[in-house]
Amino acid sequence: MRRALFFGDSNTYGYDPRSFMVGRYAPDKRWTGVLQALTEGDWLIIGKGRSGRFIPDSDAACEAFFQILEEYAPLDLLGIMLGTNDVLFMRQPSADPAAQKMEALLKKTLERLSGKGTKILLIAPPGLHLYEDEDGAFAGAMRELSIRYKEIAEKLGICFADAEGWDLPVSYDGVHLSEEGHRLFAERLKQELDSL
Repeated sequence: MRRALFFGDSNTYGYDPRSFMVGRYAPDKRWTGVLQALTEGDWLIIGKGRSGRFIPDSDAACEAFFQILEEYAPLDLLGIMLGTNDVLFMRQPSADPAAQKMEALLKKTLERLSGKGTKILLIAPPGLHLYEDEDGAFAGAMRELSIRYKEIAEKLGICFADAEGWDLPVSYDGVHLSEEGHRLFAERLKQELDSL
């Protein structure tokens, strides 16, 4: 059985915005659980999501990330889907800071995983559909981020998946995937796994 770890934020955690605080969808409704079922035992899917997570950029945050990788080693695949919070908490949304942080993280990760046979899959997060985003600045920044992520993946020679372009349904908050969004995300990601 191959092992895949997916490192992300609240959408990987399975946060259910209908609940209070840190409520989650049931394990079989989160995309990680749906994906596990879809792989029919070919993969062990490990979801390491945390609500509010930003792209690690400090020494301490990067080291905590690498400790997670070591804890679950050996890994055949590392999937990273971050950047939503980096854009969401900007006064003037822009893809540039998030893209720069992601490229730096990926370079460090490639060094750490060198010779270990772990493929890296960079996933552009689903888009933002905020009610208050009247001029489309946040949605535009997320579209630009997916373009930048694809460029980074090509530059570094890693795999890429564009969830921003998958038109996934989100909950009323415009940020978090609905149950249907989780199911569709898992189906699309299964296609990505099959192509690796």
